[in-house]
Order: sequence, then structure tokens, then C-alpha cells
Amino acid sequence: MYSGKIAVPPGGGGIHKQVNDKKLYPAKISVREFCVADNIIYPPLIVSKEYENKVYPLSTFFSNLMLEMGYMHLQATKPDTVGVGLNDSPVGLAAYILEKFITWTNSEWKNLEDGGLTKKFTYTDLLDNVMIYWVTGSITTSVRLYSETVNKAQMALGVDG
Repeated sequence: MYSGKIAVPPGGGGIHKQVNDKKLYPAKISVREFCVADNIIYPPLIVSKEYENKVYPLSTFFSNLMLEMGYMHLQATKPDTVGVGLNDSPVGLAAYILEKFITWTNSEWKNLEDGGLTKKFTYTDLLDNVMIYWVTGSITTSVRLYSETVNKAQMALGVDG
């Protein structure tokens, strides 16, 4: 598997050394790409807590990105699946939309009991937003925009997947 090491000089700092053996992972990404991505998300796999910020100063950013961008992947790859599910339940639709309001308004509020929603919006404004999608049944077409945008971008690259 992965055999990465951290060389730490006496004054601190660190250098990440790793093996690049494509035989281990026959997938299209290299071991190096896999290990770098994996360790950005979870640095304790290769370095102690005290050196994480020196080896991976952007790990908090990338961890948060992974945590909060799942919706984008879902909407870009399975827009009709998520759309049908959200069109079937007004409470599910409200939860999905309001969670986005919580995260995008102020990420520090997401752990508050009400997500800090009333610090920025009225309940009427939030319900109006949800009701636009519910009454018109347009959440599926809304999330489909992610898929159409990603597909156009991928096609413009001219790379066959």
C-alpha cells in the first residue's frame, strides 16, 4: 500500500516523501495523486498533529471543501434522482434548501441549533424561497443546471472519460 514518510529537520518544517507505484492502483489516478488527495483530507495518516499545518497548510480548506461540496457532485451527476426525491416531500425540500442557506450565509453558524438563519433572514423570506420550488415543482430543473454546466465544461476539454 502507501509508504509515505515525513522528514522533519530539527527546526520544524517537513518534507513529504512517497512512493509512486502505478501497479498498486490500476485506476486512472496515480498513487501520488491518490496519496496527496487522501492526506490533504486526513493528514494524520502521515504526520503528527503538531506538524499538520507545516505539511498541509490548506488541509482545513480542502476538508471543508469536501464536507460542503457533496451537494454539487450529487446535483451534477444525478440531478433527476435528487430532484424527484425533493419534489416528493415539502419537508425534505425545505431541509435541503435551508441547509444551503445556513452554510452559505455564515459557515460558523452551522453548529447553532437553528443554523443562525434568523440572524439574517425572516421565516417568511425562507419559506417564500422554499415555496417557489415546491409550488412550481421546479427543483429538478434547478439542480439539472449543475449537470448541464459540468457536462458542457467536460465536453469543451475534449477528453474522453
